[in-house]
Amino acid sequence: MPETYQNVLQTFSTPVVALIIALLVQAGAWVLQAKNNNADYVDIAWSLCVAIIAALYLVDSGHICFTSIVLLVAPLLWYLRLSWHLVTRFNVKHEDGRYQYLRKHWQLAGSNASVQFKFLLFFIFQAFLAWFFSFQVYLILEQEQTVLWLDGLAFLLIVTSFVGVTISDAQLLKFKKAGKGGVCEKGFWRYSRHPNYFFEWLHWCAYPLLGFYLGALSDPYWWLLLSYPLWMFLFLWKITGIPFNEEQNIRSKGDAYRRYQKTTNAFFPGKPRE
Repeated sequence: MPETYQNVLQTFSTPVVALIIALLVQAGAWVLQAKNNNADYVDIAWSLCVAIIAALYLVDSGHICFTSIVLLVAPLLWYLRLSWHLVTRFNVKHEDGRYQYLRKHWQLAGSNASVQFKFLLFFIFQAFLAWFFSFQVYLILEQEQTVLWLDGLAFLLIVTSFVGVTISDAQLLKFKKAGKGGVCEKGFWRYSRHPNYFFEWLHWCAYPLLGFYLGALSDPYWWLLLSYPLWMFLFLWKITGIPFNEEQNIRSKGDAYRRYQKTTNAFFPGKPRE
């Protein structure tokens, strides 16, 4: 086999293993979904996939430095926190409203078998997403040099984001436990309708800083690394995040949420409008 092809196989062997892991985890989640008619498993599986794949890349690289430590701690801490947050909210007998809507919509268009097939495709898509967004960890660990002050800035950004998303989730949970109904407009939720999504996106902005030397060395993967915050913003803003969430909130909260939409920014925090 030519040396070029051997190098390609060696380079991408670990990412291929990572993709297989993501597919297996999401396949297991889909089986649980089919058994319990609850698609909430997909969110837990997604966060676990990112954490597991990041750890796999670090172990495979063998690099022990400040950057590698950040790349181990950040995804593991971030997505294990998210997994725990989702698990504590999980109720096998109550499916999230977003997935209830999808299930009912698909049931109107076909049999239960077709519904399960569509959910299978959805779970597979989530596996590919987890793999794609985790791939930047692999790219960063491939660089031979780092810039310490940029690593420090990235770490500060990750810590700030982690604190922000933790507080956001806690504020929303406290509001829901109060049982007053309506729309949460306390704390960060006064300045953004989705502060948890904002801090999720903000943490992804740290990784291009950790991979600075990919750009400094004119590596073509730098552009891929630089695009990750844009991809995450696109998915949160237009595809898997805000649209589903807003539709569900309008269905469940009605005019109260429509008023909230008029006075509060959707994503980036800002002063409430009159």
